[in-house]
Order: sequence, then structure tokens, then C-alpha cells
Amino acid sequence: MTEHSAVVEKRRLELAYEKYKDGVKQIHCFNTNDTRVWYDDREPEGRVMDIMYNDGRIKRQLEDDSIVWLGQQKKKWKVIDDMKRYWADMGKALDTNE
Repeated sequence: MTEHSAVVEKRRLELAYEKYKDGVKQIHCFNTNDTRVWYDDREPEGRVMDIMYNDGRIKRQLEDDSIVWLGQQKKKWKVIDDMKRYWADMGKALDTNE
């Protein structure tokens, strides 16, 4: 069975990645008329809500409920690296059930 442990571990990481990448990293509500953020080069749009996901995507909801996507999706290996580091910092083991 030990010859399959690398394959099992790889699959475990892939499953954890699929769950982790769509997790919300942060939510930021603000007025673009008086506040700027590092990832935004758009014209001011008034009050907005930005939802940043673990894979780098940023979903901006405007006052009229329309959606604008900002940011770029990180490569899979980078998200997995971030995920491992996050769990290590939190003292958690890699677990696809969380």
C-alpha cells in the first residue's frame, strides 16, 4: 500500500484545493469616490462591496447589484502553497473535511 501513498496525498491536495480556492478571504465594503484599493484602477463607482477569494479573484458588487470581476486567478500550485501555509500557521493538518 505504501506505493500508493504519493498518489493518495496528491489526490487529497487536489480535493482540498477545489474546496479552498472558492473560500472567501476577505470582504471589503467602501465608497470608491473617497477610498482607493491597490487592485483597482477603475473610475470611481460609488459604494461597492468587494469579495476577495482565496484564489485571487475579486468580485465587486455595485450599488445597482451588477457584478464586476477584478484581479487575476492565481495558478493552482500557488493556491495550494498558500493553503498549506495557512493551515500550518493555524496549526491544522491538511483535512478535506473542514
